[in-house]
Amino acid sequence: TCALPISMFMIYIIKKSIDYIVNHSDLQEREIDILIKRFGIGDESVKTLEQIGNIYRLSGARIGKIEENALKKLRNPKIKRNIYID
Repeated sequence: TCALPISMFMIYIIKKSIDYIVNHSDLQEREIDILIKRFGIGDESVKTLEQIGNIYRLSGARIGKIEENALKKLRNPKIKRNIYID
C-alpha cells in the first residue's frame, strides 16, 4: 500500500528539519533536548513540563518558558523557511 512510503517520507523530512535546526539555529543544546523530550522526537516519549523539570532540576514553569523561547527562535524567518514542516 501507499501508507508506508508516505510515512518513510515524513520521517525523512522530520529528520532533515531537525538536522537543520540543530546545525543552523541559535538554539542551545538544552533547548534542543527539551523540545525533543517535550514533543517525543526520535526515540523519546512525550514528557510533561514537570517530568522534564525533574530531569533538569527546574520547575515545570521554567521548562515551559525555555520551551516557549526555543519555539520563538524557530519562528525566525531565516530558520523557518528552511524547515519543511510548518
